[in-house]
Amino acid sequence: RLTPNVSSVESYLDAGGHVSMHGLESLLMVLGECRRLGMVALINLFHYPYGSAGTGRMPPWRQYLDAGYKGDASFTTPEIGVMLKQYLSELLGYLRDDTAIVAYSLTGENDQVYGPEWINAMHRHVMACDPNHRVTQEQGGGAQHCSGGTPWGYEAFEPTESAGLGYR
Repeated sequence: RLTPNVSSVESYLDAGGHVSMHGLESLLMVLGECRRLGMVALINLFHYPYGSAGTGRMPPWRQYLDAGYKGDASFTTPEIGVMLKQYLSELLGYLRDDTAIVAYSLTGENDQVYGPEWINAMHRHVMACDPNHRVTQEQGGGAQHCSGGTPWGYEAFEPTESAGLGYR
């Protein structure tokens, strides 16, 4: 599982909705090693700036604010949606034929907090950009953290039909 939101060095998304070339270069190197070793990777597509102690407000935080990001609640706004779709179109153009990729995850965990409408729209966009790979939905924590408190509470989310539901 490869994720871009641990440090700014690993980020594939820049603040303006484009692929960050230094992050993409690192990702492509890792995928090259995966191919060489016969491994496959699940790629978490979204990097989002959030203020947890582990990740902090990674640079370029000011540019995220200028681009319209006002915090976790604005992640699903139409303005940020345009930025994220632009980024996805660019990133998936590089990844769509990569045999080292088994599937994608959208936000990496707890996708249900963004609701089925937003998750399904992003899922459809990913599939339009890259029909060669599936999208999975990830649930952070155990079954007690499931959508609606039930492990079967994900029928409204399209990624569960694409590559299933994973627990983290």
